[in-house]
Amino acid sequence: MSQSNTLFWLARYQDGSCRHQHENGADVCFDDVSREGLRDLILADVNGNTVLHLEVKPGQMVFYRRRTIMIPGKEQEVMHILGHRIIHSGESILYPIFVYESDLRIEVGDFREKPKKPDEKRHAISFHPADDTPVT
Repeated sequence: MSQSNTLFWLARYQDGSCRHQHENGADVCFDDVSREGLRDLILADVNGNTVLHLEVKPGQMVFYRRRTIMIPGKEQEVMHILGHRIIHSGESILYPIFVYESDLRIEVGDFREKPKKPDEKRHAISFHPADDTPVT
């Protein structure tokens, strides 16, 4: 496993199989993770302790991003953004979760167009085609 990340994702499927962010000495892009039968998205630390467990249901569209925040004069911060979205009455409804590696702080909420604090980095992600694939 790569030691560059303090936290990593783990995808668990209905049949009990798993995909790990670090497989066979290489990083796996979350876009390449099959949504077929996906049931759990877990964020864990290098000791295998679960930091966040997201239960995934059929019809949801899941996403994951790792963002490195560079703040002049301060240490860099690594933030993991994961969650799901659904389509309800033709509208896309987002449920993002933000996990900060420095203190394992978890914020549930929404992306912000205008940050409330100067160093806040909860701006929206760009969705990839894999993010539009519903879980089956």
